[in-house]
Amino acid sequence: YYMLQLPLSFEWDLNRGKEVTLSWANGVTPSLIAGSNSLVYNSSTGTYYKDKLAYNKLQVFFNTGLAARFGDNTKHPVTAGINFGYSITNLHRNTGADKNKLYSVGFSLKYALKK
Repeated sequence: YYMLQLPLSFEWDLNRGKEVTLSWANGVTPSLIAGSNSLVYNSSTGTYYKDKLAYNKLQVFFNTGLAARFGDNTKHPVTAGINFGYSITNLHRNTGADKNKLYSVGFSLKYALKK
């Protein structure tokens, strides 16, 4: 899926002032499906077909993540973490039993050029 996303999140430092700062982020991401090469499965006939109207173009994700920031007292702190996103909305427009959801798991690594 090709998506345009606008992430909105809040981040909390869990142990500020320590050598390694842990932070927790939560938020929502409205997404617009801009394109897709995916196929839709029809369970009654056992066939796949292409239908661009079968998908909800607007998706909303809940995001959460945990990160560790190293070198807070330096000019170039480094942050590493793990992120998880889960679609609150159904992928398909139909209201049948196949209510597919999208989810993602990712890792992040950030290097500050200037502090």
